[in-house]
Amino acid sequence: MVLLQRGFTPLHIATKYGHLKVVRLLLAKGINPDVEGKNSLTALHVATHYNHVAIALYLLEKRASPHCATKVKLQSCVQKNCQDLACSTLCIVHTCTVDLLYE
Repeated sequence: MVLLQRGFTPLHIATKYGHLKVVRLLLAKGINPDVEGKNSLTALHVATHYNHVAIALYLLEKRASPHCATKVKLQSCVQKNCQDLACSTLCIVHTCTVDLLYE
């Protein structure tokens, strides 16, 4: 996939601005959900940073790796006040229920 001027792909840009339909279209066209942009950021990193829950869950459904490392230190989802997104992501990855996370 082509990197745009600032080092991000169309998948990153669609994710940043919350365009789920565009994300679906790009992945349907065969784009790798783990394609890396600037500093090794993936679309899943971008979705969690901007709190786009639906896109993050869709990326995980399409086999985006929740374990991709970046070249920069990012704040965790909880630090970014995205606890619901973090819990949803953990539930998808580990097939648990949200109630178990709060016990």
